[in-house]
Formats: sequence, C-alpha cells, structure tokens
Amino acid sequence: MTKALWTILVLGLALGTFGCGDDDGGENDGGADTDADTDTDTDADTDADTDTDTDADTDADTDADADGGTELTLDVVVNGADAVVVTLAEIGTSTIDSIDVALLTDIMIEAGIAEGDVGTFSLDFQAGDGFNPEESGNCADIVPLAADGNSDLGGVDPTNRDLVWDPSLDFPGCMGVGDLAILFCNQPG
Repeated sequence: MTKALWTILVLGLALGTFGCGDDDGGENDGGADTDADTDTDTDADTDADTDTDTDADTDADTDADADGGTELTLDVVVNGADAVVVTLAEIGTSTIDSIDVALLTDIMIEAGIAEGDVGTFSLDFQAGDGFNPEESGNCADIVPLAADGNSDLGGVDPTNRDLVWDPSLDFPGCMGVGDLAILFCNQPG
C-alpha cells in the first residue's frame, strides 16, 4: 500500500467517515455524531418556522407603507373615552421649525373632533416611555395646554412621533416630547 493511500485510510478511520460514528444509542463519545446533525437540522427548521410566524404576526400588527417601512400611529384619547388610533402618515403635513409635521389640530379632527371644536379642548401628552411633560418643573404650568392654547402651533413628526412646537411660543424643552404615544384631548366642563 502506498503512503498516500495509508494516510487517507488512517484519517478516514480517525474521523469516523467509514461507518464508525455514534452507534451507542445517542451518547456522544467523541466520535462523529449523526444525532447532532439531526438536532441542528431540527433546530434550524424550528427557528425558521418560528421566525416566519413572528414576522407574520408583526406585519399584521403594523401598517406597512409603500416603501416597506411602517407607518407610526398615535393614540388620541378624547374626554377619557377609548383611544382612537390615528395613522400619522395619513394626515397632510405642514412645516414647523423646518420639520414636516401633522398638526395637532388635524390629528384631533382625524380622531373625530369636529373642526369647529378643536379650540375648545385642553391637551396633554404622554411619550411611549410614559413621560408626561407635566412631570417637569419647567412644564408644570403649561400642561395641560389650555383650550385655545396654541394647539394650532404644534405638530407631530410622522417619521418619529416627536412633538414639535412653533419656536415663537418659546416653550421649554420638556414640551418637545419625543416619541409621543398618547394625545389626551379634554373638553372642560
């Protein structure tokens, strides 16, 4: 036998490629483990199924826009009733401080408040992490924003839900709520 053939035979036996694998009922004794291959395939199949299901569930819970991204929504609570979900991308935008925003007044109308009544509501705000500007000493006297209290000079950026105000109001930073999740609209009386 040649030296090359002898080397191949020895390596083949050492690696277990000639039928000398795991034949002891599944225990891993250091030899080639066909169960490991089966487990890997099963795990890969399970993961693929799980990932597919998860992706399908996620896609069903969000609105996809034309570019394949998601459209952000805002919950609007009117006079303590159940929240109305407003899709920000469905509202026309205006520009405040060089940022395209859905105006608060337009969001209120989209939530079902009559256009003539929007100025009769006080407004309060809550971020996705639970922050409310009222919690800040600088904003405690501003929030809730009084009825007819400049709701037409504020808006929500539909790309990130940041609350934006006209600079002429000179509001403190705490009024620039990031990731606005809930707009509370309350009619006094």
